[in-house]
This record gives sequence, structure tokens and C-alpha cells, in this order.
Amino acid sequence: MDKLSPNLLLSLLILAFACSDYPKEEQYYYKDGSLKAKITTYNKIGKRDAYNYYPNGNLNFVYRYLNYDNDGIAEWYDTLGRIVSKRELINDTVNGISKYYYPSGNLQANAETSNGVRNGWSKVYFDQMDTLTKRIIYFQADSALYDIEYDEDGQIISSYIHHVIDKKTETSDSVILILSTPYSQFSKIAVKTGEIESIYDSNQLYFDNKEYVEIGLFKNDKRRVEGLILEVSDVKYTFDSNGDSLAILSYEAEYPFKYKY
Repeated sequence: MDKLSPNLLLSLLILAFACSDYPKEEQYYYKDGSLKAKITTYNKIGKRDAYNYYPNGNLNFVYRYLNYDNDGIAEWYDTLGRIVSKRELINDTVNGISKYYYPSGNLQANAETSNGVRNGWSKVYFDQMDTLTKRIIYFQADSALYDIEYDEDGQIISSYIHHVIDKKTETSDSVILILSTPYSQFSKIAVKTGEIESIYDSNQLYFDNKEYVEIGLFKNDKRRVEGLILEVSDVKYTFDSNGDSLAILSYEAEYPFKYKY
């Protein structure tokens, strides 16, 4: 292949620089002449910042795109210029971790998001105390399947956990149920069956898998079971008077349940 002449090479370089005149900026205005929006593009793959302003001149939002696929970050502000939220974008849709802020500027919440809706865990913090949890929620398609709220002393104000109970087996005098709780923040859960007599050694049933537990019961005339689902935050082992191992459980929260079999 023949080498390019120095003059032709110089001409091509000049043409390349002329065709890549970055950054480029577009501006848009309100009727009164004040700036409404501007877009600054930094390179040919679409890295750019898109700003939108309130009529009072304060920033409304800025989308910081990395490419023409519109991946990046969106930041939203209130009319006083205080940040409201910061969200990750994939293909111009909210995906990833979204952050929300109090008017003070302190972090209010982190939320897992996919395809524009809340999916996964969200954690809410107290203002001025962004290390102290106020609320923990698990969302699936924007519906809350787990919700626990605390006061400033760390005491539980309210709690809800989604659960499903199905019958596994049944005999003439007993029944075994499967209780599923897939959205716990802890890996261990206990079930207390209240006044219903268990076919196991104790009416407090403990299990290691957070997704399900078998509840074995002697039948009663009402053919129903009710009790508590308890989230286990800590387990300590000791021995009873017979020398058998005994688990002492610390509970984070409790949720009532009932089931008619």
C-alpha cells in the first residue's frame, strides 16, 4: 500500500478535527428569554449533559448521559435548588440504585429499581441520622411484600411480611403445613403456634432456611392454626437440664398469621 503524502495526511487531520468540534451546546429559552434548557455534548459517542431549569433560574434536573444508548445518571432538584433524587439510568429508564434526599440534603432513602419501578430492598433513614434506619421495605413490581418501621430508639412501630401457607400432608389426627416467607431481611425465622399443640417437641418451631418451614400440628376441632412468624436476629446455644442442646433466639420483629386447613 502506498504511503499517504504529508500534504494529504495534513488535510485529513484538519478535516477530522473540523468534523469533531466538541463540546457542542444547544440552548432553549422561555418566552421571557430566560434559559429553559441546554444540552452539552462532549464526544461522538454521545457523552452529554442535558439541563432543564425552572422559570426562576434554578436547576430542575440534569441527565448525565454516557452514550447515545442513554445510560447514565439523572439528578432532580426542587425549586429552591435542593437535590431531591439521584437515579441510575439504563437506556433512559431508571435501573439500579435510586437515592432520595431530605430538604436538608441528608440521605433519605436508597431503593433498588429495575425497569422504572421499585424492585428489591429499599431502606429509609431518619433526617440528620443517615446511619439510623427508619424503615426497611421489600418491593416486587412496586408492591411492598415486606415492611418494617422503627422509631428513633430502634423500636418497631409497625411490621408486615408476605407469607404463604399450604398443606403438605394430612392424616386422621395431624397435619403438616408449609409456611413460606421469602422476603425476610434475616436468614433465620421462628414460628410460634400459640395454643395449638405441635407434633414436634415444642410449639416454637425453629428453622434455618428463611424461605419455608414445616409446621406439624395435631388437629383441633376448629381445623385452624394461628400464631406468630418471628424474624431471628441472633441465635445462642446452651444446654438444658438433660444435657440437650437448646437454642435461645433473639427476635427482631413478629408477624401474626392464621390458616384454616
